[in-house]
Amino acid sequence: MQSLQVTDLTEVTKLSRPAVSHHLKILKKAELID
Repeated sequence: MQSLQVTDLTEVTKLSRPAVSHHLKILKKAELID
């Protein structure tokens, strides 16, 4: 599986870097991502 960087996700989602980081933190806490 390919690893993505926060900057990759900000480009695709058009969300700010802090917003993407916040959502990733939630997903990681829920153990939906590594």
